[in-house]
Amino acid sequence: MANQLAPHQLAYRALNRFSIGAKSGEYASALTDPMGWVKAQLDEALLPSLLAPEVSSQQLLAQVQLLQKQKRAERDGREAPIDPITHKPYERVSNKLPIDTFNRFNFSLIEAQMNTSNGVLFRLLDFFSNHFSVSRGSDVMKVLSVTFEREAILPHILGRFDSLLIAVEQHPAMLVYLNNERSFGPNSPKGKKSGLNENLAREILELHTLGVNGGYTQSDVTEMAKAITGWSIGNSNNGEIAGFAFRKQGHEPGSRTVLGKTFVEGGQSQGEAVLSMLANHPSTARHVSTKLARYFIDDTPPMEVVDAMVDTWLNTGGELTSVLNTLIFHNLTWQSQEMQFKTPREFMVSTLRALDTSTVEEKLTIPWLRRFGQPPLEANSPAGYSDFDYAWDSSYALLTRVDWIDMLTRRVPLDIESLMVNTGAAYFPPQRLMQIENAGNRELSASLMLLSPDFLYR
Repeated sequence: MANQLAPHQLAYRALNRFSIGAKSGEYASALTDPMGWVKAQLDEALLPSLLAPEVSSQQLLAQVQLLQKQKRAERDGREAPIDPITHKPYERVSNKLPIDTFNRFNFSLIEAQMNTSNGVLFRLLDFFSNHFSVSRGSDVMKVLSVTFEREAILPHILGRFDSLLIAVEQHPAMLVYLNNERSFGPNSPKGKKSGLNENLAREILELHTLGVNGGYTQSDVTEMAKAITGWSIGNSNNGEIAGFAFRKQGHEPGSRTVLGKTFVEGGQSQGEAVLSMLANHPSTARHVSTKLARYFIDDTPPMEVVDAMVDTWLNTGGELTSVLNTLIFHNLTWQSQEMQFKTPREFMVSTLRALDTSTVEEKLTIPWLRRFGQPPLEANSPAGYSDFDYAWDSSYALLTRVDWIDMLTRRVPLDIESLMVNTGAAYFPPQRLMQIENAGNRELSASLMLLSPDFLYR
């Protein structure tokens, strides 16, 4: 039973397995009722304020589309594009807009995680952002990738999985990343010029829902791809809204059969119906529940926990809050003695929170995540970054963390007493605690706490 563990052990699990590390005062809050502390943070009312509102993907995409048009005009020696309202050339969009937007959004997310009192929701957001991975690349993807988790994922992470799934697959970031904006049915009017692209359909089945062993066939991939033909994005240069657009002239006509179930023609709604079916499929329930349990517990989560989560998923129609509550209140979730090595992002965020710093130099965050091997939105695979220990605990990775901590402790004000509490150092093994206390200076004491196995693992 969970109550066999010492109170500080339960609090540590609450703050590190479920949240993103402790800030000042959080150990005391979690100590009284660790499970209740975690559950209380699954509050849908908190979602809108979790990340400060930023400019929308529609606005950013329109600017990048204009930038592309301006570049083409300059390259071809033509006049600059004219604003039909003012009859004057549009203001020149900066070539740096895509990369500046990408960097600004990513740093603002790090700052929000440093200062939040709702770490559980941020940890859940990180999970689904990686589960539905997109990567930067072109100028268009630089601005779309950073709006993706704010617009498509965050509003739905405590709702039904089918709502989350549809929002994700219809977001311009996912459509562009996996080339569906140019996928048109072979028998549609547009299909004569542009063919069918199966990239998004394959990843929906293999990664987002059923899993690689989820029981689908190549025929299901093709039928899925046809069901979402015409799911595209608008071009503001042509007077369209720069966001999700359903192009009826590109949709493959007729019924589709996926996993033995037939879906009648319905335009955009046909693809949505297939996604809803997949969201409630037993293979999806097991695939996503297993990943959630691995993420919140360890590399090999107890099957009893996963089975209970799957039952809840199927009984509630994929209500994610109910599935998460099943995970939270299962005793085996808290009893597991295995500990996971923190990913670079987890290590960085938990360190900054432990130091109780509200601000940090930008050059100490994103560039260092690149050195750690986990730059934001650059997994370069739809599968996202690995959540297994072996991906992050190499000797080089450890040395890089040492370098970062050495630089950080010389640049950030240190409150050793607060750091002791936030890292849980009071409960470190006696020999390690003695080394910290006898380190000789504040920087070395802080480094020994932050680089101890007790802190490197969660």
